[in-house]
Amino acid sequence: KGVRELLMEILKERMDKIAEVIRKLNIYDDKLVSYRLNEYKNHDFTQYAIDEFATPGEDDNISDEEWDEEEESEDCLEHILTYAGYTPERIEDMRKLIQKDRDLPDMLSTDAEVFQLRKQLSQVFYDAYYKVFMNVMKDDDEPTPIIEMFLNFGFMDVQMVGEDNANILYDLTEHLEVCNSDHIFTIFEWLKTIYNGQNEPSKNEFDLDYSQYLLEKLKTKKITEAQMKQLQDNRELKVNYEIQNMFTSGNRATYGKITTFCPILGEYDLINSVEKMLVTAERLEGVINQIRKIDFSVFYREVLFSDPDKGINHENIMKEVLPDIILMPNAGTKAMMWQETAGVKRDTSARFMFPVFTAVDLEDMMIETMGRYRWEICRKIQGVHWNDIREKSLTAEYCDYMQFYRKNFELSADAKEKLKNALFRAKNNYREVFVKDYQNWIKYESRGSYRLNKVSRQILMTYCPFSKELRNELKANPMYQELLNRYDIQSSRSVKRILAVYDKYKRAGGELNQDLRDNLLYYQM
Repeated sequence: KGVRELLMEILKERMDKIAEVIRKLNIYDDKLVSYRLNEYKNHDFTQYAIDEFATPGEDDNISDEEWDEEEESEDCLEHILTYAGYTPERIEDMRKLIQKDRDLPDMLSTDAEVFQLRKQLSQVFYDAYYKVFMNVMKDDDEPTPIIEMFLNFGFMDVQMVGEDNANILYDLTEHLEVCNSDHIFTIFEWLKTIYNGQNEPSKNEFDLDYSQYLLEKLKTKKITEAQMKQLQDNRELKVNYEIQNMFTSGNRATYGKITTFCPILGEYDLINSVEKMLVTAERLEGVINQIRKIDFSVFYREVLFSDPDKGINHENIMKEVLPDIILMPNAGTKAMMWQETAGVKRDTSARFMFPVFTAVDLEDMMIETMGRYRWEICRKIQGVHWNDIREKSLTAEYCDYMQFYRKNFELSADAKEKLKNALFRAKNNYREVFVKDYQNWIKYESRGSYRLNKVSRQILMTYCPFSKELRNELKANPMYQELLNRYDIQSSRSVKRILAVYDKYKRAGGELNQDLRDNLLYYQM
């Protein structure tokens, strides 16, 4: 064998060993590792070997000056802002603002001058984001990696994020599918669904959706009825509404440190490697499924089924509706439950927001978000009766429990003191007390480790029951035995009633569709 072939064999052998170590370490995302290894295995090294060891020719006689020009990195900020349609003067102004931000002696400063600087950077960022997004939607060509870095990760400047991080982000643009799935989207992919009409814009901070926003403008005579009809299906305005409301607020909230927030991705926020901090669809789906194994009913809702010709006029069935999760382009520490349904209908997905990079435990973030979702979906379904104890529900029973805990004979003096302190820490916000209890319910009580008092445990077992497997494990525990037996009796009665309804329906010629089968399965879980 020739020298070149031997060298290539040695190199490939070492690469295979490195790949094996990477697999065993299990510190990188599986999908990303698979993509990289497939690229390596499918690469044609023969041509590389020929080029690498070829005899120097004319092409090798490159002057130092020409080499420096070839190696000089592209001005990413200029690339992004030029694509957005900014003038050279405005680009230079933005460059000065970014330089000023980089030169800050204290990146965590909350001084008025620094706050004003971040506000200016934010205004340009979101304005550029909208313009770049719209140009991408109208452009026949695929966006460049730099544009994709900006749209998906909030990247604008190499020096601001660090050269090594910029290179990793650049490589990630080839594998953005790891951050997207049927219910998980980067902010860029989410806005595309708004633009293409697959989803409607989210509510703003005043709880107004896009249609209500237009109606409000009509009422205040800012637009005419004809204009409202025209704007109702305006794709560009819908995208702008989503950026100016959900995106700007959600981006700041998921970052976690509102007073020091800047939407441009910075190196100081990437406290770990980009690969470790990246929130992939696989990681998110993993933690959701892990929690669903404990709280199996979390995303189930009552919806109406009707088939009068076959004898069913009105039957409430349980349907699972998974949330849409939007990844905000920041390195943050918080997740957020933005809205409990996508619209008026109960069977539309909730909208959660997570940072696309985080060093915080994803399971902890998800449990907290699900706790808030549990509370808010109950409020929405119950309407004005959400805190009326005469209409039994999770929120009504929790409000009654917290409002009158001092007179509750089921609570010990110690339990009352703990609840008093919990209410004080939550500034008397009942929802926040419930969220803390829900976190303890999922993380500790599901393992038989006591964290709740008798009353809160009973409410949670009623409305957030454990899965059948966990219930069977906990049945031997005297603290849970009575609650679990009561729950099993109620479930058995429900199953018996549903089977009777289904038998009658089938005899009338009806066929059990997937929703009906899932409903029965729900009561058997």
